[in-house]
Amino acid sequence: MFSCSPDNDLFRITSASPLEVRQWEKPQSALDAAPRNLVLYATQAPDYATLHFVVNGQAAEATLDSYGKAVQPAPPLRLGVFTPREGKFKLRTEVIGANPG
Repeated sequence: MFSCSPDNDLFRITSASPLEVRQWEKPQSALDAAPRNLVLYATQAPDYATLHFVVNGQAAEATLDSYGKAVQPAPPLRLGVFTPREGKFKLRTEVIGANPG
């Protein structure tokens, strides 16, 4: 489950379970066309994988090693600056590896 909250030009994307591979669109009303900084707030756990993100079809440079010795918040991950399409962001999460931890 993802949720998003605006913080000036910064959008906080929060994931309750980063292993759920899904496409997500910001459900609030349409945004203007200004580029936004996107930051992911995820969870780490012993059975979580390494993740890659695609925003509106554009690959984010950042990846997330969501492995943790215990269930814990991951450090904020800056995905980059992206421009909304038709007033929305579409976030795709891809599992790209595992941490042998």
